[in-house]
Amino acid sequence: MSGGTPETGAALLERRMQEAFGMGHREYKVASEGPIPLAYFGNAIRIVEKSGALTKLEEWRLAARKSNAGAKPIIPLRAVLVLFLLNVQMGHGVTYHQIANTLDLRLGTKEFARLGIRDAPGDHDDWYQRIWQAAMRMLALIDPHPAPRNRMLNAKEFDQLLRQSQTTEAISLSQRNLERIDWICNALLEASVRTLPQDIWEKYKGNIAIDATRGDIAGRPNPAGPSRNRSNVDPFSGRYMRQGSHGGIGAKTDVAAYELETAVMAWNSPGENTSFPSLVTAVSFHRPGELIGHGVKLIKRHQQLGFHHILVMADRAYNGEHIDNFHIPARLLGCELVIDYKKPDLGVKGYFEDLILVDGNWHVNWMPQDLINASGTLPLLEEEIDKARGVIIKAANQEKSLNDKQRAEVDSAEETLADVPRRREMALKQIENRAPYRMVPKGIPDDDGFQRFSYPESTGPVIQPPEPLTRKTITVPMRIAEGTGPKKSNKAQPIKFLQKFAYRSEIWARHYGMRNLVESSNNHMKQSSAEDIGNRRKRSGRGFAFHYLAMALAAVSSNIRRIVTFFEAEAERTDGGKLQRARFRKDHQGTSLARVAKPEALSPPR
Repeated sequence: MSGGTPETGAALLERRMQEAFGMGHREYKVASEGPIPLAYFGNAIRIVEKSGALTKLEEWRLAARKSNAGAKPIIPLRAVLVLFLLNVQMGHGVTYHQIANTLDLRLGTKEFARLGIRDAPGDHDDWYQRIWQAAMRMLALIDPHPAPRNRMLNAKEFDQLLRQSQTTEAISLSQRNLERIDWICNALLEASVRTLPQDIWEKYKGNIAIDATRGDIAGRPNPAGPSRNRSNVDPFSGRYMRQGSHGGIGAKTDVAAYELETAVMAWNSPGENTSFPSLVTAVSFHRPGELIGHGVKLIKRHQQLGFHHILVMADRAYNGEHIDNFHIPARLLGCELVIDYKKPDLGVKGYFEDLILVDGNWHVNWMPQDLINASGTLPLLEEEIDKARGVIIKAANQEKSLNDKQRAEVDSAEETLADVPRRREMALKQIENRAPYRMVPKGIPDDDGFQRFSYPESTGPVIQPPEPLTRKTITVPMRIAEGTGPKKSNKAQPIKFLQKFAYRSEIWARHYGMRNLVESSNNHMKQSSAEDIGNRRKRSGRGFAFHYLAMALAAVSSNIRRIVTFFEAEAERTDGGKLQRARFRKDHQGTSLARVAKPEALSPPR
């Protein structure tokens, strides 16, 4: 205190900090934040430079700039991408306050020079404004859905925005920027994948599993209809619901969100988990429920890594798409699917001459009816299981004692559950018995999607064809004319249900099980100790472009972590168990000192 006037503001803060911690406020913040991990800093620079993103951004910036007038920005575009990825790796996500902390407290003069940042005076607030402005300059070049995001638009304002976005010029600009941000995000991702050493990369044959993961955003979800006031400062953001296609339609449980589609490296064969790490190779982005076309976008981008004929493991959401949006393009790209079916999709789903498509595979049409119907018993069995469990749970929760009727219902439910293994085994055996009637593929589908098959050899106790076969092979086209088959109808093109392996067979189950790799990958990125993409507080920006880039960088960071983990596991495997790491201490020439052998234990005294 001075002259009886109480201390306030900065002076009071400094005195308090000195009294409590022995250092001033800024000194304390610098010491508590600590320097950046140099490995992460090097990773971020290397990935960004290797991706080619900087060249493209500079090209687009120059094309958009009207003149060379004006002062150079303190933070160049190059530094923005590096800082974004650096902070993601450090577990801070892409939040402008944390990046401002990095600029203000964690980086030194040397790091500023490497990033091309002008070392201007300023505090946290100054750096916050600078990184925000630099990020806005970058995002403006790649944002397919520009909109005011400083307040929530009312219905009239949003209607006007929609009208503007539907002009020919706006649609063209939106498509251009969507292609740009797709390119940037996937180029960064590819740079992380290319970090793998060549000898490991060459072991991978190109199979992928695809799926989406949700990314919540701040605020309440916008109304499902366009004619109402927006509830979120991101007017084009979507609603997520857990059921169905995930596109929310107005339920109270809906959340404001986007979805990141990911393609993940799957093993060449089931169980092959030591040849290479399972990395994210391609991404796409959309509002919840707007999946159409994104599966094919993932495949196309993935194949640019150098693959053609591959297996794609996908869930029912992709299989539910129209054939012109997924199945046909995927087949023309050289892909074969490994998929699951809903109950109505089981059984005969296509005809071609003397063939029938049953559960995704072509069979001869003289296959017995009980074998055709075999897979349909499995969903019925699951329904019985759910019903029986419900009876038992209801009885267990009932406070009063059961009457005779209720006890009989419980006994019947328990008998049903006890008989499940036998009935399931019988159904799977029936499916296995289809093998003698299944057409045998010759090679792989050709460039037009046609597939040649051999007829199965009719030997053993199987039903013989009604007439002797006059050919040994047949080529099935990708599209089959409607009005064929015994009922003169192929209501849905058979390709919608076509897949590589016999449904519910052991080989199908093992390959479809690799779809867990993409679910596991998405869960890795959601870990709070890592990228934490499920945490909306780790992404403080707004808009489609910001969230797409931030979540794609999370995939880049996750890939780097997986590569390091794979290297460590590989070293332990080749070292016969626990890894004997090199010593940290070095001699005067920088060579790691050898470990001193431990003396053998002496014999105990007698």
